[in-house]
Amino acid sequence: MFNKVPLRSSKGLLMRKTKKIAVAVFLGIPLVCCLGGTIAYYAFGSAANSRLQEHIKEAHRIGMPVEERDLPTRQVTRSENAEEIYTRMGALISGNKAAESLLKDLSNGLGTRASLAELEKAREAYPKLKPLYDLCRRATDRPFFNKPVTLDHFSSKEFPHFRYMRQVAKLYAYAMIRAAEDHDYPAVEDCIKRGYRAADHAGQQPLFIGMLVRIASSAVIDTTIERLLQHQSDNISLISAIENGLKSRPVTPDMRACLATELVSQRLMIQQMTTFRMNAVDPSDSAESKAPPLIEKIVLAGTTKKAMEETLVDAYLSVWPDLPVDPEEWQKTELAMVKLDRHFNSGGNILDQLVSVFTPLYRQAALAIGRYQTTSRLLSTGIELIHMKQRSGNFPDRLPTSKLTIDPFSNKPLIYKTKGKGFVLYSVGADRKDDGGISRLENPMTGIDRTSDEVLKVE
Repeated sequence: MFNKVPLRSSKGLLMRKTKKIAVAVFLGIPLVCCLGGTIAYYAFGSAANSRLQEHIKEAHRIGMPVEERDLPTRQVTRSENAEEIYTRMGALISGNKAAESLLKDLSNGLGTRASLAELEKAREAYPKLKPLYDLCRRATDRPFFNKPVTLDHFSSKEFPHFRYMRQVAKLYAYAMIRAAEDHDYPAVEDCIKRGYRAADHAGQQPLFIGMLVRIASSAVIDTTIERLLQHQSDNISLISAIENGLKSRPVTPDMRACLATELVSQRLMIQQMTTFRMNAVDPSDSAESKAPPLIEKIVLAGTTKKAMEETLVDAYLSVWPDLPVDPEEWQKTELAMVKLDRHFNSGGNILDQLVSVFTPLYRQAALAIGRYQTTSRLLSTGIELIHMKQRSGNFPDRLPTSKLTIDPFSNKPLIYKTKGKGFVLYSVGADRKDDGGISRLENPMTGIDRTSDEVLKVE
C-alpha cells in the first residue's frame, strides 16, 4: 500500500516551497537590479569618458585651451615682478586691526557722500598709512604681477593678493585728491598711472577673479577722476594731468583668455574634489551643509567626475566659437555668456546642476566688462567736451559723433544734456533703460526694481 501523506504535511510542504520562492524573489530582484545598475553605471561612465576624449580633441582642433599645458606661460624676472611686494603688503595688513581700521577710514572718506567726520578721519588716517603707501609705490614701480596660479585647487588662494591690490587703488585715489588740493598736477597724473598699474597687476592673472578685481580697482580710480572733473573742469592743468593719466588705463579685459583658464581650473577642481557640499565644493567652507553620505559617495565616484567633466567641456565648446577675439566686442561675449548661464542653470539635467557648483555667474562678468568699457567712453568723451569748451567758451549743444561716443549698452550715441554751466553725459546701463541720467547712488529704490544709468556729471 502506498503511504498517504497527511493533508497538514502536504500543506506545510507547499508553504515551505512558497517561502523559498518568496525569499529567492526578495533577494534576487535587488541583486539583479544592483548588478544591472552597476553594469549600466559603468557603461555610462565609459561612454562619458569616451565623449570627453572626443570633446578634448575637438577643443584642440578649434584652439580652445582645455588642459593646463594649453595655457600660455610668461617668464618674468624677479626685478620686474611685484608679487613679493604684495606678499609683504599682505603681511603688514593681515590680522593688523590698526591697519585695517585705518584703511577702512580712508575708504569711507573716498565716498561721494562722505560726512565731514568721515572726511576728517580719512585725513588723519592717510599719513599713518605711509609705510603701506611706500610699499604700494614699490609694487607699482614694477610692470608685472606674476604669481604662479594654483590651478590644482581653488583660486581663492589668490584672493589675498587681489584684496591688497584694491587697497592700493584706494590709497592712490586718496593721494590723487590730496595732490589736486595742493595743485600738484604731476603728482595727480602719477597717482592715476600707478592706480591703474595696480589694477592691471590683478588683471594679469588670467582668472575671473583677477579680471573682476582689475575692473573694481580701476573703478576706484575712475570714480575719483569723475569727482575731480565734476567740480574742476575749468582747471586746464588738472584736465591735462587727468588726460595723460587716462592713457594708462588698462585695456578691456579679455573674457576669452579668462574663460580658458576658468575651464582648466574647473576641470582640475572636479578631478581633485574630495568632499561635496550642497552649495559649495571648497572643504574649507564649514558654513555650508555637507551632503548626505550616499549622495557624496556617488558624486565623488570617478565615473560621475568624468561625466561632470564631459558636461563642462561640452558646454564651453558650445559657446567658444561665439566668443569674439577682440575684447572690445563685448556684446557678443554677453550673448555667449547668457547661453552658458542657461546651460548650467536650466535645472533640466542633474549633471548640469552638479557642475554649476563650480561655475561663476558668466553674464554678470560680461556686464562688468560692458560697464568698464562704458566708463572709458564716458571719461574720454567728457574730456573732449571740456576741450571744446576751452576752445569756444561753451559746451557744445550736441554730442560730437565718433566711435567713442557710442553707448556700449544701446549701440546708440551716449545721451548728452547741457545743464546750467555744465553737462550730464550718460549711458543707459546694463538694464538698457533710460532713467534720465540717474546714477546708482542717486536712485532711492532698492532690490529688483532699482535701475540706474552710468553717469558723468560736470558742473
